[in-house]
Formats: sequence, structure tokens, C-alpha cells
Amino acid sequence: MRHFSAAQIVAASFSVLTLSLWVGCGGGSSNNNTNPVASITMSPSTVSMNVGQVAKISGVTKNSSGAIITADVSYSSSNTAQITISPTGFICAGIWDANYITCSALPGQTGVGQATIAAKSGTISATAPVFAHLQVDQISVNPPSGCVSVGATPTYSATAYNTTAPGCSQAIPCDVTSTVGSISFFSTDIPVMSPNTTTGVLTANQPGSTTIYASISGLNSIPQPALVCPVVSIMVHDAASSNTTFNLAPTNTQNLVADVIDSNGVAIQAGVTWTSVPGGVAYQRYDNESRGSHCNHRWNHHHRCHL
Repeated sequence: MRHFSAAQIVAASFSVLTLSLWVGCGGGSSNNNTNPVASITMSPSTVSMNVGQVAKISGVTKNSSGAIITADVSYSSSNTAQITISPTGFICAGIWDANYITCSALPGQTGVGQATIAAKSGTISATAPVFAHLQVDQISVNPPSGCVSVGATPTYSATAYNTTAPGCSQAIPCDVTSTVGSISFFSTDIPVMSPNTTTGVLTANQPGSTTIYASISGLNSIPQPALVCPVVSIMVHDAASSNTTFNLAPTNTQNLVADVIDSNGVAIQAGVTWTSVPGGVAYQRYDNESRGSHCNHRWNHHHRCHL
């Protein structure tokens, strides 16, 4: 019979324990991830940069329900000769050093160009355009004419200038608009007109005045006045017809509609305040829209609602 020393017995026991742990931990090759990446959203959706500038872009990962989840994302540039990106999503409008610490600008026009930045997680990917351009020193917003109606997404334009590159000056600025990509516009009065932070497009929310400005690579233009058309008429009538008078028995209700017209002649959805005259004859159920209010009679004899 072969005898085993105490040391051999301990070593054998340790080997068996190690094998058991290995089988238990790594034996299965199935993926237990309950939130696989179904889509990636680029934030921001487009980037405009002065040559030599650094900006951050993020590939936001989401599952099939649209919820944001944590996942590994890799980044790449389609034009590494002019625009490079770090593993963590920092874009250099130029060339990163080996450690992604220093972003070196390319001289003059050699640094002007564009690239497509791709974010990838597993088999899912998304892209965003990036524009590298000469430094923007001035932005001029072309003043809007007239007013825009509630709900409209007006198209504004701006011109970008460089005044410091060779051949450019304050007296003779160089127009670099064609190299900066999409221009984002903002409003100083958000309730009147609000921006879409993803697309940079403004939406008219309610009648009133505001100022708008353009932003490129961190530089803002001088704000220019903008107007959301005022209301010029309100026509109240029976919701089921164009009648402006009707009779109601006590406790009965009548649904009313307010047609709101602005100075452009456009019918708009706007918040209205409902009242009855005299106040003791009828009362209104209020809402924030121009439809759905009622004329309710309280007294025990018939009254006529005059609209």
C-alpha cells in the first residue's frame, strides 16, 4: 500500500477545491447580462470645433426598453489625419499624443476638415459628424423678419467669421461658415421660444418677444430680437357647431371651443382663461387649452349663455 504524507494530502485537497471553484465560476459560457445594448445615442449629435480644440462626445447606451444602461463603448475617427479621439471619447481637432494628454493643432488650413466619429458597443454602433475649422472670432445672426406662429420651428441663419488667420482681419474678416457644420440657436426667453438641445432648432411656444443667438465652438453671437406672433382674435362657439348663443336648463353643461387666431392669420393652440358674465349665472371648468371648457348654470330657471 502506498502511503501519503500530510503535505501530499493537503496538496491534493487544495487541488480538488481549486478545480471545484473553477468549474463553478467559469464552466458556463452563457451570457447572464439581462440588459444587452440595443441602441447607442450620440451626445451631442454633431460637434463643431476650432482647430486645436478638445471636445467630449459620449455614446449613450440603451437597452431594448430605451433605458440608459452602463456598457463598454469604444470610439474611432474616420479621419485620423485631422481629427483624433481618445478611448474615453475626447475629440482632438488635430492629433493626440500617445497618452491622450496634448492635442496638437495642424497649421493653417491643413487642420480644416471633418470626420465621422463612431461609438461601438458589441455589435451596436452609432455615428456623429465632427467639423474642424479655423477659429471662429465673430458670429453674425441674420435678423429674422416678421413673427412666427406658436408651434413653428423657424429656420434662422448665421455667418461665422475668422479675423486672425493669415489674410483675415477685423476690417476684412474671412467667412468660414461652410466649414463649421450645423449651427445651434438659443433663446433668452425659454417660455416664449425654446431650443432643442440635440438639434439646435428653436420652437415657438407662446406669443411674446425674445432674443435669439447662435453658438459655435463656445462663442456666442450678439442676441437679435425675435417675435412669436401675438393673438389678434378669439372666437368662442358651441363645440358641435358655429353657434355663439344657446339655451341651457339648470345643471346642464355645454362644451365650448375658443378659436385663437394670431397676427399671421394662423389658428394656434394657446392657453385661455374662461369667465362668465354675470358671474352668478354660470361657471366654467378651467383648463389650459382653448377647448373643453363648459358653461354650467346654477339657478332654477333658464338662462341664455351669450358668448
